[in-house]
Amino acid sequence: MDNDEQRLESHNSISLSGKETKLLAYLMKNPGKAIESSILLDQGWYKDDEADETDLWIYISYLHQKLQAVNAHVTIAGEKGGPFTLSQLA
Repeated sequence: MDNDEQRLESHNSISLSGKETKLLAYLMKNPGKAIESSILLDQGWYKDDEADETDLWIYISYLHQKLQAVNAHVTIAGEKGGPFTLSQLA
């Protein structure tokens, strides 16, 4: 992931939004760890932004699709409400 350019690359590349970049960067710093929704909400949104677990789920879904689109060797596991884990594909 290129944080500065907000781009995800593997076999090809795709653009990320600012929130997607923040969320994925945090997950990448904590691979294999189950991260609670509240922590990811703090990472992706400013405290004055009104965001909830549904908003987070939407962005996690976008990231999941984008990881698949670039044929990444990782995925984000978890159900709506969390926790979420960045893990290697088998």
